[in-house]
Amino acid sequence: MKYFTDEDEFNNNMRIIKNILEEKGYVLESDHQYAYWMQYKEAVDDVVEWLMENNYDGTIKTSGSYEDIAVYGIYDSEKITYEEMQYKLLEEARKQMKDESGEVKK
Repeated sequence: MKYFTDEDEFNNNMRIIKNILEEKGYVLESDHQYAYWMQYKEAVDDVVEWLMENNYDGTIKTSGSYEDIAVYGIYDSEKITYEEMQYKLLEEARKQMKDESGEVKK
């Protein structure tokens, strides 16, 4: 592992990531905190390596978007397109910019 340091915690979190990818085809920050770390190459390398070693069947890519705030995610390009992922990230950014009442944070 290059980025993550606690192997047991990493393995537990990666099982969750793998399940989300298999179910939805993508992981956003609101799905799992590891999506935020996809902005760092070493974190991406750890995640992709784990998925390949644990028989994930798909093509993993990362993506980010910026609309007043930056958001990141990971997706399987065999399940959703780049354009679909960009839309999901835009929705994620807008969601994160709202407070509990639904008002845009200032």
